Amino acid sequence: NPPTEEEELEIDDLGDEGIPNVGDDIPPAEEEELDLGGDGVNPPAEEEEESSSLNYKNVVSKLVAANILDGIDAFETEEGEQIPFDEAEIDEEMFSEIIKQKIQEVGDKAKEGRVSTDGISEFTQKLIEIEKNGGDVQQALESYQTFKNPLEGLDLSNVSDQQAVLALKYQSKGLEDAEIISIIKKFQDEGTLEDKALEAKTQIETAFNKQLDAINEQAKNRKKQQEEALKLYRDDLGNELKQFELNDSYKKKLLDLATKPDKAGKFELDNLYSELRKDPVKAAELVLFLTNKEEYIKQLTEKDRREDKLGTMKTIKFVKKGKGSDVKIKGQEQRVNNKNFIDLEEIIN
Repeated sequence: NPPTEEEELEIDDLGDEGIPNVGDDIPPAEEEELDLGGDGVNPPAEEEEESSSLNYKNVVSKLVAANILDGIDAFETEEGEQIPFDEAEIDEEMFSEIIKQKIQEVGDKAKEGRVSTDGISEFTQKLIEIEKNGGDVQQALESYQTFKNPLEGLDLSNVSDQQAVLALKYQSKGLEDAEIISIIKKFQDEGTLEDKALEAKTQIETAFNKQLDAINEQAKNRKKQQEEALKLYRDDLGNELKQFELNDSYKKKLLDLATKPDKAGKFELDNLYSELRKDPVKAAELVLFLTNKEEYIKQLTEKDRREDKLGTMKTIKFVKKGKGSDVKIKGQEQRVNNKNFIDLEEIIN
């Protein structure tokens, strides 16, 4: 992070001894293009390493101070308990949920015409776009915290703030502190410190906006790929369903169940699976079917056979001794009204 006024770089107190000689080979700032690292985009979640921990509460506070988010007084638990913001423990999951809810609120209000997008900061609008496309909102916020937020409190008519913005620029390029101090001292000696600071601020803001655009572009590309893959999957699933004797409306219902996401981006088939898991009876059948389809069919067939046999036995009619020479068996639909017959169904029931 750039030095604050209290941590101002002690350039005036440094002599020439021990300072690296950067010479005149430093490229002019106006010819540089600042890169915040790689393409500015994290790899997909399944490939990325565990991100470094952040002080999420501090990030939320700064976003509120910058009018990116509305203030948060307290959080309410499922039991209705109010936890003051200052006492709450905000981990990564909770932080992400806060951001998603706030972005959703702003987006909904904008759609309803309750707020104008003109009143929403450019950064917030980009966050809404990134979130809508399923992008990495948290990475965008981390970049804001690291690069954009430190600039917003700087007054570049002030020497210490000029030093601070230049320090931020060269820190983002991976330079050591000694090199940064030497470069800043050179600019100061040349009388170009303020100009270089203004250029550095522009470069940082440009690089930050490019990074947000890259995050959003990556999200849009991934979303497009997912939509294309889902379309192919729906076609394949439809072809597989043709082997079953189902009417068209029921086939469409099954296809929608498996391939049509709801507002939360979840498929009804996944929701159905979650509900089935909660029911031990249905879950037992489900786990058997998923792990051993042949055994499931065998058990189901055997169960049907036993039930059919029991149903047949309930319709057997026995002739009382001495009342006839034949044992007669009648189906339930062929039952006769004869007081000499004993109805097993009545006994069993």
